[in-house]
Amino acid sequence: MGVHSRTFQFNLAIFFFIHLLLHSSAVESDNNGGFSVKLIRKKLVRSSSYSRRLMGSTVQSTSNAYLGHYLMELSIGTPPKTIYGIADTGSDLIWTQCVPCHNCYKQLNPMFDPEESSSYSNIPCQSEECHILDTTLCSSSSSSFSSDNDQCNYTYAYASASITQGVLAYEKFTFTSTMGEPISLQGVVFGCGHNNTGGFNDHEMGIIGLGKGPASFISQMGSSFGISKRFSQCLVPFNTDINVHSKISFGNGSEVFGEDGVVSTPLVTKSDDTTPYFVTLFGITVGDTYLPFNNTSSESVEKGNMFIDSGTPPTILPQDLYDRVVAEMRNQIALRPIEDDHDLGSQLCYRTETIDGVGVPVIIAHFEGADVQLTPTQLFVPPKDGVQCLGLTNTSSDGGIYAPKKQLASGPITRAITNNGDFLMKLSLGSPPVEIYGLIDTGSDLVWTQCIPCNNCYKQNNPMFEPQRSKTYSTIPCDSNECNLLFDHTCSSQKLCGYSYGYADSSVTQGVLSREAATFSSTNGDSTVVEDIVFGCGHKNTGTFNENDMGIIGFGGGPLSLVSQVGAKYGGRRFFQCLVPFHADPNSSGTISFGEASDVSGEGVVTTPLVSAEGQTPYLVTLKGISVGDKFVSFDCSTEVSKGNIIIDSGTPTTYLPQDLYDQLVEELKVQSNLRPILDDPDLGTQLCYRNKRTVSFKPADCTKQ
Repeated sequence: MGVHSRTFQFNLAIFFFIHLLLHSSAVESDNNGGFSVKLIRKKLVRSSSYSRRLMGSTVQSTSNAYLGHYLMELSIGTPPKTIYGIADTGSDLIWTQCVPCHNCYKQLNPMFDPEESSSYSNIPCQSEECHILDTTLCSSSSSSFSSDNDQCNYTYAYASASITQGVLAYEKFTFTSTMGEPISLQGVVFGCGHNNTGGFNDHEMGIIGLGKGPASFISQMGSSFGISKRFSQCLVPFNTDINVHSKISFGNGSEVFGEDGVVSTPLVTKSDDTTPYFVTLFGITVGDTYLPFNNTSSESVEKGNMFIDSGTPPTILPQDLYDRVVAEMRNQIALRPIEDDHDLGSQLCYRTETIDGVGVPVIIAHFEGADVQLTPTQLFVPPKDGVQCLGLTNTSSDGGIYAPKKQLASGPITRAITNNGDFLMKLSLGSPPVEIYGLIDTGSDLVWTQCIPCNNCYKQNNPMFEPQRSKTYSTIPCDSNECNLLFDHTCSSQKLCGYSYGYADSSVTQGVLSREAATFSSTNGDSTVVEDIVFGCGHKNTGTFNENDMGIIGFGGGPLSLVSQVGAKYGGRRFFQCLVPFHADPNSSGTISFGEASDVSGEGVVTTPLVSAEGQTPYLVTLKGISVGDKFVSFDCSTEVSKGNIIIDSGTPTTYLPQDLYDQLVEELKVQSNLRPILDDPDLGTQLCYRNKRTVSFKPADCTKQ
């Protein structure tokens, strides 16, 4: 279904994915950033829609009766309306047919009516979201499906010549997870299609784009909703019992583990093609015969010569490789191929009720770092009763197949050092990069550092950041979405976004909201550059900072925090801190990992659910009480404590407790301790302190283990 005309595929594409996932221990969804939904298979009759799926000029005839798609069930709007859309990893846009529909294909179920949904809203044409696609424009009074001059109209075309046209909008999407619980996502950007043409069948109500581009469901899920930007598909063959569902899992819980048949191959990034998931195929083995991809050595194979497209049922091979695979299959299968059925065209087909037990050779697809063995059931599909056909087709293009991949954990990593009760994080800003040490603060969002000129700033040891020396620095205009994310912002005479950001300890930073490249270390030892980090260039900063503090790195849950910004590019909005005690060796340091590299597992690892709402800054958790020895001290006297009664705030060294709980805790410690509390030192105030001449050693955290 992809929008790219130079890569092709066939049913084997889906079966590669099936092979890897059906031979693994699938992980069910959890309630901490991931969920799973069922996919519905719709058997399709012979129709010209087959030519729509084969992109470009090389198309097959209407002879393929086995054509089918995987439809993803979801609900949109308030109240929710059920939609069945093609799950398509080869495109980005999410869209469905909408009322009024001036030139639309026929569908069995009612079309979505935006006027009946209380959560629907059009996207203004001046907004950043309107530019999420390359083919949008502001509506005019003459628009055929808009009377609003501020609407964002779109046109989205596929290589098959299918087209959808309509209005970009925000809407609430609801899924039913495999756990039986509804999962709702607010503000999903989607296309309300009012003019849709192509070879769609009446079960298809639109397309769910699962590609890598910013408009896809995967990208929106990762950058806006706090769910890690990854997914897995477990797709059953089309000829399986219709009551057996496929499954697609998103976010945490979509990982695929196991030793039996689970392999991985790296994705290949292409700067000129950001949507597809490109992989590299070296060749195919049929029985004992190895067939290189381009009839030469594997060393000369171009990286990323295939891409995964679940929206195009067939796996498509370049003509030369296809011809060699078919010829070798003919040689090794004892059955006589069908040559007198015009409905089957030039496909390699055999008359047999089942393909098992007829001597089909083993097929192995050799991807970079991964050999995938395919069974006869995965290789052949039944277009009609008593007939089995090889699930491949051909093209004159250089590109082809789809293969699944389980990506290794990767992501930025940085060091955290102790500093007078705070933890400082090291990163580099600008080009050339300048080292910055900022306070790690999970209780705030803004990332900022002191900048030249600094009119009223506190003293710092290291040189301040000078934006004029960086070639990647740029200011943010005051009419931008990023500027509007700040509660207290102003518009300068130069239309720059001025900000003022205050903290509970009365510290304040004021300056200009800007963009800059941030450089981190990574888990593989290389430098990781994250472009266009939104940060505050602070020109007036006051508060209780010390000379080692160069600013604050906001780690909260809001959209401007470093976690949210880095999470949009590295495995979702999640991070991991391994912080050494303040008493530890000053030469030791903790680590902070982002994205997929932040997973923590092993003995002693426990979890507690976050209570925070989506996009809320603080990370709220629930504390039921504290045990001192054998004595349990309840958080309060009520039978059930309030959810989210504690904030995790790394920017505040002291742990704060409600007065009553604090008093009970101190009294119980006094009772159970053999030492006499210090009562004669006014410098210590009312703190519970003890004199101890013995040297106490602390074992620092082992931050090399996760």
